[in-house]
Amino acid sequence: MCLSRPKLHKILKQTNPLTDDLRDRIFDELGMDHVRAKISVALLHDPRAYAEQSVFLATESLKSFYLEVLTCRRGSIEVDLRPAVIHEAARRAYDLLLSHQERVMQNSQTLQA
Repeated sequence: MCLSRPKLHKILKQTNPLTDDLRDRIFDELGMDHVRAKISVALLHDPRAYAEQSVFLATESLKSFYLEVLTCRRGSIEVDLRPAVIHEAARRAYDLLLSHQERVMQNSQTLQA
């Protein structure tokens, strides 16, 4: 990636905006997940959040859910859902992940014994 020192300096001093295209190129160069990086940098305003497990789980869930809605592989949702219904579904999905984690940890302990 070719970026002049003056342009980089202006971006770092925030006198020139960091365009979405340039941000994506930087993420590519660093081998970073675009969605997780954008959520960390553009939404949370905390580049360190990229490494947090909570951000990883949230972005992977968001990407997966978005693809399900976009592709309608299992059918499409035609009614307006209340946020409470969506939140409950997310809570149940999280509970399922916790149960899976518990089984994986138990299996790992069994194999180590």
